[in-house]
Order: sequence, then C-alpha cells, then structure tokens
Amino acid sequence: AAEALGKAGSQHEAAAIVRRLESFAYDGSPQHRAYFDLCITALLRLRNPAALPALETVATVNDPEIQWRAENALIRLRDKNARSLFLKLLTSSNADVRAYAARGIGICEDPSLAYTLFPLIAPRNTDTGEHNPLPVRAAAVLALGNLKNPNSVAVIEAALSGEPIDDAHPEQQNFAIQAAIALGYIGTREVQVPLTRLLDAPEPVADSAVIALAK
Repeated sequence: AAEALGKAGSQHEAAAIVRRLESFAYDGSPQHRAYFDLCITALLRLRNPAALPALETVATVNDPEIQWRAENALIRLRDKNARSLFLKLLTSSNADVRAYAARGIGICEDPSLAYTLFPLIAPRNTDTGEHNPLPVRAAAVLALGNLKNPNSVAVIEAALSGEPIDDAHPEQQNFAIQAAIALGYIGTREVQVPLTRLLDAPEPVADSAVIALAK
C-alpha cells in the first residue's frame, strides 16, 4: 500500500505514511527493513516537506541499510535542516552511511563545513589513520566541490599526491576523476595548478581535468 501511494498518490498521502512510520517498532528483520525501504521511497516520490522530520528520525534507526536510504532521500529532497544529522552520521562505522553523510553536507551550502570533510579524502583518514574507502573519498571530494571553500584546493591536491595515479592504483584513478570535477566546481585560480598536473595522468583522469579547466 505504501509503495502504491508513493507511485499514484499526492503529497497529502505522505501524512498517512509518516503516521505509520512514527508508530512502527522496527526490529531489524528483513520484513521490517523492506517496509521501511518502501516507505522511504514513497516519501521521496511524494516530495512533501512535512515528511522531512520523519525521514530524519528514520535515519537514526540502528541499521546502516536504513540509514543510508533515509540519508539519500533527505539529500534528494534538499533538506539543509538535516545538517546536524549528516555531521553525526559522518562518524558512522559503516562506509555507505559515511558516504551519504558527506554528500548531505555538500547540499548545506555552508563553506565552513568543508573542514569536516578534509580527513575523508586522503587514502587514509588524516584524523584516525584508518583506510578511507573509495565511495567515502569520492562523496567527500564532490561535496567539497559543492561547498566551494577555497581552502579545499590544497587539501584535495594533497589527497591526489597520497598515492600514484596509475593503472596499479585504480581507486586513486577513480578518486582523481572525482577530484578534477570538484576542482572545476570550486573554480578559483588556484585549481589550475593541480588540474594541469592531472593532464599527464591516464586518459579518463586527464579528460576530467580538461573539462574542469574549461569550466
């Protein structure tokens, strides 16, 4: 029923789904997870701003699979009021939850939030020394591009130097593609130096650098 309302209903039906979510005792079972997943998707499709607080609450459920789905809905609905939630989930032990939290910070349009993302873009977390998975690094660097803090340029440049950008390091190649895109969005004169260096990288990276330089 929730899935059908999400596809065929209007914003008014969102309230009915929200009421059921608020009174639902989630137990982590596959059935409950499927129910929450369908409700999150329905609320995203209905696009009723009144559902945002409920989605923020769902994002705190002790289940990473539900958390990142709720984060994704909040990001796509451009919920800038979820800023404190995204900051909290940035410390999750789950890489997918951290990646979506980074993306969420990127929609908040506050350049000062860039500093919270700096530790996440290097191959290893500069605060904890732990490995930063590629999805987290990519999401964080693209969020830095959205936030457009000029101080991000030097940090991105350092992350690009963290490992060789070659076929022996495919994750670093993929990160470099996203980093070039982010530098293009930041768009200050300082981005020209790291982007010009990327022109000597393998072709997919160099292509992204050319587009970013043109930007």
